[in-house]
Amino acid sequence: MTYQSPAKVNLFLHIISKSDDGYHNLQTIFQLLDYCDELNFDIRNDGKINRTQGNENIPFEKDLIIQSALKLKQLAPSNCGVDVGVIKKIPSGGGLGGGSSNAATTLIALNKLWDINLPKTKLIELGKNLEQMCRYSLMEEVHGPRVLAKFFLPCLCQDTSIWWYPSKNKSRLKKYSGTKH
Repeated sequence: MTYQSPAKVNLFLHIISKSDDGYHNLQTIFQLLDYCDELNFDIRNDGKINRTQGNENIPFEKDLIIQSALKLKQLAPSNCGVDVGVIKKIPSGGGLGGGSSNAATTLIALNKLWDINLPKTKLIELGKNLEQMCRYSLMEEVHGPRVLAKFFLPCLCQDTSIWWYPSKNKSRLKKYSGTKH
């Protein structure tokens, strides 16, 4: 089964404070884009979770797709497994939320495919424990496009759109490490 995992763009981003885990508490308004990674899930009945395609440069245990599957598997019957592959179109480290969107998409897909049927609020809680921005991606999936995003989009983008494509992949932790709160 193939799922689309959308990129997002921040229309507004304010760093509120630094959290205990080294990341930052953010206030943000973002819009999902019609630009997606493709995640392919093939269900297994032997309890194994395998990565079959993509993210080869990320160690298996650090891959947010795998972390999401393992986290959800704790709540699934023991025979639930999956072969998962990703076709990456969203650039890594580009600030477009590809990793967190992949994590959120994995939780949503496997919740359905493994017939766990957790409520959306539980998926958001699981996502928050995986990766900070994952919960925002899940909230967008659950609640649809933000009303605030619809309100601000015409104001912010009337005449100009700015796209930033970094030359180096940096973690969010490193990007914001020099900011003062």
